[in-house]
Amino acid sequence: MLPPMFAQPRNASASATNANKMKSTPPLGSTEFAQLMTCFGTFEIAPVVSVGVSGGADSLAFVILLDAWTRERGGRVIGLSVDHGLRAESGDEAIQTGKWLHAAGIEHHILPWIGQKPTTAIQAQARLARRELLLNWCRDAGILHLAMAHHGDDQAETYIMRLAKGSGTDGLAGMPMIKEFSQARIIRPLLTIEKNRLVATLQAMKQDWIEDPSNMMERFERVRVRNTLMSMNDAGASVQNIASAMADYGQTRAELDVVCASVLARCAQLHGAGFAHLNATALCGEGDVLGIRALGRLLLVIGGREYGAERDKLHRAYEALKSSNIKRGITLAGCRIIANKDGYLICRENRNLPGEVVINAGDAVYWDQRFRLKASVGGQSCVLAPLGENGWQGIAKQNPELKSSKVPVVARYSLPALHSNGVVTQVPHLDFDISKHYGSLLNLNEVAFSPREPVLGASFATV
Repeated sequence: MLPPMFAQPRNASASATNANKMKSTPPLGSTEFAQLMTCFGTFEIAPVVSVGVSGGADSLAFVILLDAWTRERGGRVIGLSVDHGLRAESGDEAIQTGKWLHAAGIEHHILPWIGQKPTTAIQAQARLARRELLLNWCRDAGILHLAMAHHGDDQAETYIMRLAKGSGTDGLAGMPMIKEFSQARIIRPLLTIEKNRLVATLQAMKQDWIEDPSNMMERFERVRVRNTLMSMNDAGASVQNIASAMADYGQTRAELDVVCASVLARCAQLHGAGFAHLNATALCGEGDVLGIRALGRLLLVIGGREYGAERDKLHRAYEALKSSNIKRGITLAGCRIIANKDGYLICRENRNLPGEVVINAGDAVYWDQRFRLKASVGGQSCVLAPLGENGWQGIAKQNPELKSSKVPVVARYSLPALHSNGVVTQVPHLDFDISKHYGSLLNLNEVAFSPREPVLGASFATV
């Protein structure tokens, strides 16, 4: 149990109101929580799990429960708080959260979100930035698991928001229970647990928490949906009912993803330079439902995006493949689909690529949401940027043998390349490296194709 808060919550009256509402709500106990954790398979001996914790009721109750679970198994949790800087109080809230956790013997770190903040879609952008900060910390610390406190109410809100936007099966499955990233895997044990049970858990421990005022601001879509959901609950649309429907969608999505991965194994060849060859005849022979889904998944992998192509555009692209009616190529979801002698080439389009990034000795970089790169130790800094058409022509003129590379020409332009004083010094995927001719320049000694989304999708919760 954590010690009581050193100061009253910023919204003490709200906490008192919540206390009255939660008197009849059972807290989440250790036995039930342990059952929830069985969904994630076998952990390592003495598991170490990092937890995203803001100091709010959800994450604070979660870190307490998870701390007890890991201690019973000889492990520990590490609390991670992101100071987003979007409100003046965020820094103090992160410090207060750290005080609670340190007093309970829980390791805690504050991760500041540095840089320009968004002015539109603020909550969505903040969530993405928070996730990247947390995942990158896990990668650097060698932690395999990042636990997040998303709960049943969050799922229900996601369902309503996506339903309003016309989402299909994939979207209505909501957030996955397990999602693998190259840095770590995200696990969400609480997706079937209602928020009021987490609040009741803290109240049973006499533990206060921090109230985020942005959770009451109607200008945010999720807050409006949250308020609507409260009204819907009176009509019988409870969080548990919605969770049951989402579990069905999730099960369907998970099963389709497994079949889809098998389809791609038969119909496509992925290359480590971030492109793929597609046998459209074989793809379309799998039937329209699977063919369309597999094509969408392949575009997601090659394009490095988190969300797929719009359904109408994806269907049109599939029909064009089916009828062999692609002459000039199709641009979709950050990819180019181009006919060639082997069928079709799917590669990253040459727009919206990352700008120049200065890379120093020993730096590890995730580039274009597709490649993990690491620079050698020692050597002068260089600029990491796309090779581009001009860069390709320059190195091909000096080294004509590069023209015989197995990487198609159109896929070469979007490759990561090191530059020094305007000169391309290394393109690992083309086996081009003249850095040694420039004395002490660094080079990329680790390069891996690691798209944001894998071929096989995430795992979803069941009720």
